[in-house]
Amino acid sequence: MSQAATATQTCRVLYYGPGGAGKRENLRQIIDSIPPEQRLSLTTSDPERQIAFRMRSGTQGEWAILVQAMDTGREIYNQSSQKDRPPFDGVVFVAHSSASRLDQSLSSMEELKNFIDSWGKDVMSLPLVIQYNKREEPGCLPVDRLESLLNPWGLLSFPASTQQGEGIKETLKAILSLTISQLLQDQVEQGNQSREEAVTVKKPPVSQTTGTEITSQAGSDSGSELLFTRERDKSVFQVVSEDRSGIFFDELRPPIVVPVRIPKKLLEKYGSARIILEVELDDSDSVLS
Repeated sequence: MSQAATATQTCRVLYYGPGGAGKRENLRQIIDSIPPEQRLSLTTSDPERQIAFRMRSGTQGEWAILVQAMDTGREIYNQSSQKDRPPFDGVVFVAHSSASRLDQSLSSMEELKNFIDSWGKDVMSLPLVIQYNKREEPGCLPVDRLESLLNPWGLLSFPASTQQGEGIKETLKAILSLTISQLLQDQVEQGNQSREEAVTVKKPPVSQTTGTEITSQAGSDSGSELLFTRERDKSVFQVVSEDRSGIFFDELRPPIVVPVRIPKKLLEKYGSARIILEVELDDSDSVLS
């Protein structure tokens, strides 16, 4: 059985758009529709801008969903390496349908593209859904007009009225389906790439150092809950070592325990890390005394 079907994984969705477009109303009605036993507690100063809950997505397994709302102009652009993981896996752009708010929606879409670009992504490579909200208000532009101005890519879009409770579930269902599918696809591609790298790696000579790889095994249900409270003290690591003959140590051989201190902030920043240790073989007996 695949990991997706047995372990709780995390999906992060960002609701982005101009102020007053209805992002908080989306989050409020979403969390109100979630059974209390499936809600996750968050430490946040503004609970209306950040919610979390559990859900099961058919054969795609158990997921912890983190949803955040962000007004245009509050972006934190990535100033470090483009290898850093973006603070979102999928985005819902919430536009105000009113003609008087069209300029705000257009400039907000430009800011979203810049924000996504700062993380080395683009609109077409990221799960993105558009919601045309406030359809109940007078002076709304026709949806096809909004589509021509805000959605030249032909992305999935939904008319909505958070005041009347319309279009909220449809929007959420679409972005979760796209984002979870993308996350699972990325896992498969990363797994294939890792296997290809393992096949092509050349074994160093005996006189040189050998590598020991540490991979994170965190991913249990309790670990997913800790993710939202930033408690990662219980992360478990498994060391895979290789001797000079290329035969992996088995259970019959005594383990060699090497204490390694890993900065907690490293895992908090990246979520996971691939750490290579260089191990130098010592022929002397001094290390055994």
